[in-house]
Amino acid sequence: MPPKQHQQTKKLAVTEMSVDDLQLMITQAVGAAMKPLQDSVNTLQLEITSLRETVEKLSEELADKDQQIQQLETAVKVGLDEREQYSRRNNVRIFGVKEQSNEDTNNLVIDLAKKMGVHLEHYHIDRSHRIGKAGERPRPIIVKFVSYAERSSLFSAKKRLKGTGVTIREDLTKMRMDLLKTAVSHYSNNAVWTIDGVILVKVNKDRPFRVRSDGDLNKLMKNHPPSELQH
Repeated sequence: MPPKQHQQTKKLAVTEMSVDDLQLMITQAVGAAMKPLQDSVNTLQLEITSLRETVEKLSEELADKDQQIQQLETAVKVGLDEREQYSRRNNVRIFGVKEQSNEDTNNLVIDLAKKMGVHLEHYHIDRSHRIGKAGERPRPIIVKFVSYAERSSLFSAKKRLKGTGVTIREDLTKMRMDLLKTAVSHYSNNAVWTIDGVILVKVNKDRPFRVRSDGDLNKLMKNHPPSELQH
């Protein structure tokens, strides 16, 4: 090989080695520069994953707390309703008794009891009066008896009023009255009744179910859908 050509080949080899070295140096420099950034990204990803797990855990705990609060609120609501209903245990409401001018509702109740074959005296009644606004239909009479015994004797004989247009019902709290109406609307009058303020629903041959809250009624309807019982 001529000397001049040999020198050119040697320079080209040196040049090529220098380019390879330069590329390696650049790659190493970029890698070194990117490593802290990649480490930071990895750290952030771990932190994000940890935060996501923490948020999910807190969400579950909050959901549990909300459920506990709802259960506590329901328990308090039911407890207060129990007390209010107990305060009404000596009461009844009488529907369908014709209104009279200058009437004495105590006398009306005593006369009605006499027709039912139940003995009542004035001293058996604590107080009585009409409730609601006057209209075309006679307003119901609410009666508070001195003792539960007199109240029970009249209420137990209510079936004797069948066909008279007069009915006797228990004096329920608003909460229980709403529950009673809802239960009757889904089942039937024959399947729903009250005893001493307790709402009972009969859906099969077993003993009736006691309904104290919306939750009780919803559970009953889920386990014994009214649509299935009607067929």
